[in-house]
Formats: sequence, structure tokens, C-alpha cells
Amino acid sequence: MADKKTSIGGQALIEGIMMRGPEVTAMAVRNASGEIILEKSETKTNIPKILKLPIIRGVYGMISSFTMGYKYLMRSADISLADAEQQIKKDEEAQAAKPENSEATLASGAAETTDTEAPVEAETAVTAEATVTAEAEATVTVEAAESTKNAEITEPTEPDLTSENASFSLNISPNGETVSSDAADKAPVGESVNDIANNAENDASGKASSVQNNPEGKKKKASTSENKALLAVTGTISIIFGLALAILLFVYLPSSAARFVIPGEKASLSYSQAILRSLIECVIKIAILVLYMWLVSFMKDIKRTFMYHGAEHKTIFCYEHGLPLTVENVRKQRRFHPRCGTSFLILMLIIGFLIGIFIPFNNAIIRTLLRIALLPLTVGIGYELIKFAGRHDNLLTKIISAPGVWLQHITTKEPDDGMIECAIAAMNEVIPEDKEKDNW
Repeated sequence: MADKKTSIGGQALIEGIMMRGPEVTAMAVRNASGEIILEKSETKTNIPKILKLPIIRGVYGMISSFTMGYKYLMRSADISLADAEQQIKKDEEAQAAKPENSEATLASGAAETTDTEAPVEAETAVTAEATVTAEAEATVTVEAAESTKNAEITEPTEPDLTSENASFSLNISPNGETVSSDAADKAPVGESVNDIANNAENDASGKASSVQNNPEGKKKKASTSENKALLAVTGTISIIFGLALAILLFVYLPSSAARFVIPGEKASLSYSQAILRSLIECVIKIAILVLYMWLVSFMKDIKRTFMYHGAEHKTIFCYEHGLPLTVENVRKQRRFHPRCGTSFLILMLIIGFLIGIFIPFNNAIIRTLLRIALLPLTVGIGYELIKFAGRHDNLLTKIISAPGVWLQHITTKEPDDGMIECAIAAMNEVIPEDKEKDNW
């Protein structure tokens, strides 16, 4: 049985992969908790006939892929921000528990002190009892702790401040359990019950204040909401900036550099000069692209994206070979795919060389404007060549695909099993029931 050639394609996202099938588009993203978040939507199929014509379909396909890819890229970023919000809630809960932890620590310290100073406290208890008995309205008995295990620290919940001999319940013990006791039995030496009640009230209000008023948590929440809005704005700005940078690096800069080889502002170039100039521009563009890809591949986040790119290719290969989509089967596949978008980029630059031959002007600005105007034609021809290479397997198609496959040594990396699981999860959602629908 010959290997299948599928029209299903994908894109690496932030910690995930998007797969686009003929009927369904799915995204699988792994969040900070290690879970795979799966989302899917219907793939648009009701395309006007004019957009299915040769050349035009290539332009439409590129715009559609770009907009959909950007949408899912931003969505994968949103999932990461949602994880950040959950972390903020955990931080707030931890902050709210701090006062109780502090009191438990004090209880432990009190227990140790009681153990080491029991004789002294017993003596003090007798003296204190005699003194307090002489006072008519305050009956406070101080007893020495029997052992470290029975030591407790008290905290009032709802003290009755109308009486000096008031009693209240304590809610914290060294082992963290809620217990009850008489405040008078545990009153520190030298303090009246009113003092204890006042101190306890202040402690309770301080605790409530720390739980209810957490300015740091509120700031983090506000910051996360602002980050979502900021992400949308910066994303739009990034697209505009990226397009401007692409025009500068891949159109204007090569045209300007070629003027040093072929100087002058002639209205037209000779045939040999036009070929030479276009060739120089093409070489400069490819050098910039390869250098850029190579440099960013050392960045941690980009490297992980390239690993997800490799997982996408391996999963598609596994499906095309008719094998069950398991981590073991996918791991064995090659990560260099001839119908990858990387191949399309290189192919566009080579087609740009051929089109540049027919631009007779030597002025860099005029050449830049003409190349921008001819970009739809370049994209359309590139798409048709990729389609042709995908449907045939011969020497010509191998030559067409070779530059892109070489560049994939930079833009794809070997994925780990978790990345492969994401790719499989997305792929399983987009495979159509009718196996003929996704034929290339």
C-alpha cells in the first residue's frame, strides 16, 4: 500500500500545536499543570469559486493560514495567562494563611519555653495567685504547664468585653486543631483579663485585615487583566512591525546592497545585469533568512517551538504511513517534511529571483515598490509549485523541495514525548471519517 499524502497541515504554538483538517481545526496546548487543553472549531469550506482558481488560491491560502495561525497563537498565550491567574489565587490563599501559621509557630515556642522554665513559672504562679486574690474583681490563676504536648496559645473569637472576668474560646492549638478553654485559666502573669481581651481583639482585627485586604493580590489580578488587553495590542503592533521589518530586510536592503555591484540609476538594465542583480538580491535574502533562523534557534522559547514543529511533522508522517498514532510510532518518523511552510518560504525567495529578472529598474526604492506589488504573484506561483511537488515524487519535485528540507534542520528539533502527545491529540480531532477528503 502506497503512503498517503494528506492535506492536513499544522502550526507550532506556545506550548502546543494547531492542526487544520478539511472539516475541523484543532488546537492542543499543555498548560502549566501538565494538562492538555484541547479546543476545536469547524474549518471554513464555503469558499467562493474565484478563490479556488490557480494563483489566486495561493494568495487566499496564505492570508487564511496567517490569520488563523495568529488567532490560535494568541489563544495559546491566553491559556498561559489563565494559569498565571490560578497561581495568583494560590498565592492569595497562602497569604491569608500566614497569620495562623505565625500563631502556630508562637504556640510551639511557648511549649518549649514552658518545658525549660516550668520550675520558675510554678513559683511565679503561687506569688501571682496570692496577689490576684487580694484584688477583689480579678481572679486569675496561672498554672504551670504539665508538658510540652499540652502547651497552648489562646486567641479570642468573640470576647465579651462587658465584664472583667470574661471568658472566651481559643481556636488554635500547637497541633492545628480547634479547641476551647477558659481565658482566665490561661492568662499570662501580670496581665488583667481586660488586657488579654484587648490584645486578642487587636490580633483578630489584624488577621481579618490581612485576609481581606491583600493589596499585592489585587495588584496581581489587575495586572493579569491588563496583560490580556496588552497582549492583543502588542500582538497587532508586532504584526505591523514584523511586516515593516520583513520589507526592510528582504526587499529594500537586498536591493540597496545590489547597487554596490551594479551602480547607477539607469532607466533599464541589460539582460545580463538584470540577472546578476536579481541573483545578488536572492542570495542576500536567503543569507538573512538562514542567519535569522539560526540565531533565534538558540532562544529557549523558540527552541521549544521548533521542537513542537518537529512533533507536528512526525505526527503527519506517521498518519501518512498508515500507522496508529502512538508516541512510539510518531517518535520513529522523520521531522523534515517536503510540504512544510519553511519550504514555501525558501521557494518564494527563489521565485522572487526569477521575477526580479524582469524588473529593469536599478533604483532601490522603485524595485522595492514593484516587488511589493508583485508579491501576490510570487505567493501564488510558490503555492502551485508546492502543490505540484506534493502530488508527484520525481527528481524535479525533489529539487523544488530540497532547499526547504535543508532549512528544516534549523526550524525543527527533536520533540519530547509530551510534545508528541499534544500533536497526536490535535491530529486525532481533525482526521475526517471519509479518508478521501484529506487527500493532497
